[in-house]
Amino acid sequence: MIHVPRCNWVLVALADGSVLAYNDNISNHYRHTGGETPRHELLPSRVYTGTGNPVHCMASLLVQVHDSVVQERPSTESSSRSSPEVDGYICEVWCGQERSEITVLDGVDLDKIKSIPFEYCDQDFPSLKEQSVSHMETCRTFSSTIDKDDVVARSIWIALFPGSQVFRWDAQEKRVVTSVDCAQYKPKFDG
Repeated sequence: MIHVPRCNWVLVALADGSVLAYNDNISNHYRHTGGETPRHELLPSRVYTGTGNPVHCMASLLVQVHDSVVQERPSTESSSRSSPEVDGYICEVWCGQERSEITVLDGVDLDKIKSIPFEYCDQDFPSLKEQSVSHMETCRTFSSTIDKDDVVARSIWIALFPGSQVFRWDAQEKRVVTSVDCAQYKPKFDG
């Protein structure tokens, strides 16, 4: 589960690989009916049905959209939400899954942008298909000022389980930039 403030969502991943988007404005979850006490009704606003591959972790960040990719979207009921193309950026939600797969979703509509099989060019690295993407972290804040040349701002750090390898991906280019094997840097305890 993650909160995506840019899109006003709380996203919840289910065991079947689906992702449900709930409006983060809690006043929208109450239904008033003539004179009764308001009833709490929490229903998803958007759903990504998934592929059956469980989602273990999610992260969101803004990625610059190239001018050739930006398309006008028809207005919808959620027109008050941030447009996915605000200021030339789109909010992406990265979903880490079993079999070392990553699914990238549009943060507003939960449409699938891309599925990325986790591939790494190091021949010494064991088979990735037997691992799961267990953790994803970004350094991204949701401020309105974004430096498009800031490498850290478009980075997403990914860890696989089992294992001790951590990978830094460039979210703009959708590729691994570097990695580190944390097992090589074990802390030493006095005792």
